Amino acid sequence: LGRIDTLVDVVGCVWGFWRLGIQNVSASALNTGRIAPATSQLLSRAKVPVFSDTSAHELATTTGVAILTHMVRRFGPMPPFVLMKSGYGAGTLKRNGKPNVLAIYQGKASRSHSSK
Repeated sequence: LGRIDTLVDVVGCVWGFWRLGIQNVSASALNTGRIAPATSQLLSRAKVPVFSDTSAHELATTTGVAILTHMVRRFGPMPPFVLMKSGYGAGTLKRNGKPNVLAIYQGKASRSHSSK
């Protein structure tokens, strides 16, 4: 924390959520990889469900976890919803056989869903 990219990340995310009118945020369990001490504290205080498929790299940064723990109301499986928009971002870390991609979906809550 403390570098200009941290400020850009935080302000950009907050502005994006505000600009898109997003008020209810859900997230899945986080694949953390190697966990930095500050990240560990944030995760444990917020009781965020985590898992790791590698200890070779940090996959959940302190900045990213700080943003998530502030914005997310519910961690768990994706709830039923009507998909309206989606976005994807790819990182530069090379992971053999595993994409380094973040996906975000915007939609409206759906009380029921069919299996058609």
